[in-house]
Amino acid sequence: MRDAAASGMTDLQHQQTGRLPRRRRTQEERSSATRRALMEAARKTICERGYARATMDEIARRAGVSRGAQTHHYPNKQLLVLAVADHIFVNVETEVAGIAGRLQSSGGNFEAFIAELWQTAFSRRNFSIILELVTASRTDPVLKEKLHERWMQLTRTYDDIWRRTLRRADGFSKETETALSLTLSLLRGMSYERIMHDEEPERYRELLTYWADLLRARLREETR
Repeated sequence: MRDAAASGMTDLQHQQTGRLPRRRRTQEERSSATRRALMEAARKTICERGYARATMDEIARRAGVSRGAQTHHYPNKQLLVLAVADHIFVNVETEVAGIAGRLQSSGGNFEAFIAELWQTAFSRRNFSIILELVTASRTDPVLKEKLHERWMQLTRTYDDIWRRTLRRADGFSKETETALSLTLSLLRGMSYERIMHDEEPERYRELLTYWADLLRARLREETR
């Protein structure tokens, strides 16, 4: 009777306040939230302390989870950072596809396209963690192999996006493929340089504008 009364009082309180009873999260929802917390904590820790100094204890503390829960989801740091890399690459693919769609609808505004790539896909948030992982993979063969697989998948995604955006199902000439690849290499190189020269944003805008003009001219020749 006491339980029923308590339950009845709770229902009445909900009716009076207009709030519905809070739904209990499922086990999968709790697990998903834990994984997200661990990945975000790993990203922040690696960006601030570097891959080598980022410990699993520190990551678990930042995520607010026990070491046991962390080990359950990610038995070692390598698996955790690869999950972080996967998450970043998926986000980058989504961002680039959206940017490419806007390029298509704008009628080929390459200056805006490259500028948006620079601000999103190659943002500090994305690039800092990838730089740390690439550096660590130089002396970690397993990490290098796994990271390379993901890198190649991202490259294939880029190629597919180029073809769909520029309406070339049959592909491009070797020269144009090189120009498109150089676009990504240029942005990566500028991302490295920005670490040392972040106080010169105008210089980067000039470089991006100049490259957009070259790329536009190359693609114009391709379609003649």
